[in-house]
Amino acid sequence: MFEPPHVIETTEKPPVGGRFVSMTRMEPEGSGTHVHWRMDYALPGGFVGRAIDRLFLGAAFERTVRQYNENFKALAEGRTPPHVSRMPGRDVQEADHV
Repeated sequence: MFEPPHVIETTEKPPVGGRFVSMTRMEPEGSGTHVHWRMDYALPGGFVGRAIDRLFLGAAFERTVRQYNENFKALAEGRTPPHVSRMPGRDVQEADHV
C-alpha cells in the first residue's frame, strides 16, 4: 500500500547566492488534512541583503505568502480563491474552472 509523504522539504541555493528552505508537513485532522508550511530564505549580500529584505522585500513577501496560503486553503475546500484577481495572468472566470 502506498503512503504519501507526510513531510516534504526542499533546499535551494540559487546561483546568485543566498538560500531557500521550504518544509511542508501534513497531518490528519478530522476528515481532512492540516498542512503546516514553513519557509526560510536569505538574500545574497550579507548585511546589505538583510537590510534590503527588512526595508523593502520582507513585508511584500509575507503578504504574498499569506495570500498564496489563503488561495490554497480555498481551493482545497472547493471555494473560489479570495486573491485570484491578484494572480498575474489569471482572471476570476479562468480560476473558477481550475
